[in-house]
Amino acid sequence: MSSIDEDDRVRFTLFSTADSTDQKTTVILVHSVEVFSGPNAGLYGFALEHRYLKHHKELCDLPVIAGVIRSMKHRGQIRRGILRLTPEVRKLYFDEDENVVFKGDYLEETEKLEKSRASTATSTTPVASTTPIVVTPPRKPLQTIMKDAVIPKFNEEKSNASIWLESFEKECERLIVKEDEKPQALKLFLEGSALDWYDTNLILLEDTTWQSWKTEFVENFTVKGWTQSKYAINFRYIGGGLSEYARKKLKLLAETGKTLPDEWRIFMVIAGLPDNISCKIKIDRAKTVNGLIGEISQLEKQTPKNQSSKSSAKVTSKTEILNNQVDKKKFQTEIRPCRICEKAGKPGRFHPEAECFLAANAKSGRTFVNTNSKQKNFEKIVKVTNNTEIEDVLNNDNVPKN
Repeated sequence: MSSIDEDDRVRFTLFSTADSTDQKTTVILVHSVEVFSGPNAGLYGFALEHRYLKHHKELCDLPVIAGVIRSMKHRGQIRRGILRLTPEVRKLYFDEDENVVFKGDYLEETEKLEKSRASTATSTTPVASTTPIVVTPPRKPLQTIMKDAVIPKFNEEKSNASIWLESFEKECERLIVKEDEKPQALKLFLEGSALDWYDTNLILLEDTTWQSWKTEFVENFTVKGWTQSKYAINFRYIGGGLSEYARKKLKLLAETGKTLPDEWRIFMVIAGLPDNISCKIKIDRAKTVNGLIGEISQLEKQTPKNQSSKSSAKVTSKTEILNNQVDKKKFQTEIRPCRICEKAGKPGRFHPEAECFLAANAKSGRTFVNTNSKQKNFEKIVKVTNNTEIEDVLNNDNVPKN
């Protein structure tokens, strides 16, 4: 016995073993408490159902026991810790008469736990003390878990809502994100107006299940018109890299419809190529999408390398204009009616303002008489352009042919 007064000191014995419900999991259990002195001195064992650490949270918070638990890193270990219990914790293990009790049960005296018995204390299957410990690590915060996701943030203008949401759910399954955590995880991948939608929906949505969030997301962000489909089908090669065109076209078609057969994907890629290029692709070698990409890549390597970078840049620039709707709109705004004629009450006349007939008459001091015959003759001079004519000009005006 130590010379230190041990009247109020106790010794707890802990051991690590296989969980009775899962042999692959190692758990740390509280075996017994030993009283050193007094009328109730002895070693008292806990009931099997009361040995798990979840029943001894206050005890585990004490520095000595917390240190003992941290030191147990392998299955089959036994550790003992001597300490003085705080008044609050002591009430959990002793009654007013210093009897050893726990959760209303008076504990019985037991034998000292030996190392050979530690592995069999809760399981009938013997486990070697050298078996590596398998402890389930504490769950990481959701934000940390989702950092391992391999999907981009949702962009309302560039992303297909249905396809993106399907990729998001696959990542949640891979990272073992619970169903009720998916709405919170969704917020981590939204930006711009989509983030505003989330904050609004968080207030108004009564049913907070993931299925409700999923339905609201699809209804709000799925494209309901035909613009995206038409753009994917009409996307065609004008210049630049053939492989780049093919992959871009396939991506647009995939975002438009996943159920589209591969045969039709191949047809649409071929249809967007000029005749002098498509005729060089052999049908029997392009029966699959990968085969088509291989043929196009091979054809691209055979393209003459003496083509000037200036001409290539010019063709690529016109490709971007024709295949980008925003650039089309900007180009269309440059073709405007004559403002001089509009001020004179004669709208809808398309000609350069420097050649305006009304402006010439105003400078010479003459007044233009708008008779029916002169109006018809004048309007015959005016040429109304549209998108088709603009594309013809771009395709034929000083552009090297393929």
